[in-house]
This record gives sequence, C-alpha cells and structure tokens, in this order.
Amino acid sequence: MVQSLRFSDQIRTAIDQSGISRYALSKRTGVTQAALCRFMQGKCGLTTDTLDRLAPELSLVLATDALYAETVAGKARKRVNYATTTAIARKRSARR
Repeated sequence: MVQSLRFSDQIRTAIDQSGISRYALSKRTGVTQAALCRFMQGKCGLTTDTLDRLAPELSLVLATDALYAETVAGKARKRVNYATTTAIARKRSARR
C-alpha cells in the first residue's frame, strides 16, 4: 500500500526538486532563509501567507475548501448583484 506524503512533506519535496537555492527562493519570495531552514528541518510550519508567496516560485497551485467556498460565494454574489441591478434599471425605466 502506497502511503501519501503529508502536505508539509510535499512542500519540502517541491522545494528540493525545484532546483532553486534556498537563498534565491528567499530573495524572490521575501521569506527569510531562517524560516525556510527551520521548515525544511521540520522544526516549524509555514503560514498560508508564506505558502502563497512560495507557490508561484515552485510552480504550485494551492487550493483549499475555503478557496472553493469563496469562489462559489463570489459567483452567488455576482448573481445577486446582477439581479439587483436589473431590478433597479427596470424601476428607473418604468418611471420615465
């Protein structure tokens, strides 16, 4: 049975396989070398903000249930805004 890697291990693997030095990754993303070192040694985790900065440099796309929910909610808001705008436009044209 194949055991999948934990998320943090997947990120460590992506960093190792990227071919980008930790120094260069630090400079490109603004994440300190110390934070990257501690993460790579398993001494600490990464914040979502840090992951968001690392992901493009590592050619990763991060998705969460919250992101999905936000996208769905945004589409629902657009529908409501469109319906509201249409109703207001009808009221204005009826007044003329």
